[in-house]
Amino acid sequence: MLNHITGTISAISDKIVILEAGPLGLAITVPNPQLFEAGRQQKLYLHLHWNQEQGPALYGFVSEHERTIFLLVISCSGIGPKIAMAVLATLGPALFVAAVQDENPKSLAQVPGIGMKKAEQIIVHLKHKVGDMMVDTMDMSVAKNSNDWHSVCQALESLHYSRAEINTAMHHVRQKNEGVTASFDQLLRQALSFLAKQL
Repeated sequence: MLNHITGTISAISDKIVILEAGPLGLAITVPNPQLFEAGRQQKLYLHLHWNQEQGPALYGFVSEHERTIFLLVISCSGIGPKIAMAVLATLGPALFVAAVQDENPKSLAQVPGIGMKKAEQIIVHLKHKVGDMMVDTMDMSVAKNSNDWHSVCQALESLHYSRAEINTAMHHVRQKNEGVTASFDQLLRQALSFLAKQL
């Protein structure tokens, strides 16, 4: 059974990263490819999903919390990996858990592929499971920091920066904040300042 893998990111596309681990080059679907950097060593927690029509697909997550959320979402009737990945890409673990706990279907309905009816079904199905998970395992500070990084990428995308510009800015900000927990505002200001200097 696959649990996790560590290797070097050799290529990044819209949905997939290629992870080189020894002689293997694995194509792994991740929620937020823009957060990764080619040439950087990365640990990913894995889930191998089998589709009857398309065969096996490998999904990767930067934390066990992300993978737990993914597995919870696909446990809901009528919801597959595509929507589960969209949940992580749009909300991240902390905001998703908060939406379920607060019984807030409008928040879940922001996710592509989830309407109000499906959002309500997810809440009914997962409310007690998510509550137990939060008490037992969820480290909210880690989840919040992950959401902040994702929110910075979304903000830059909304300002029409290219993927290459965003990747370069995120690399700069990641190096600047290595070992430090910065707020969303601080991360965004640093990214915008860096991009302004590139003009």
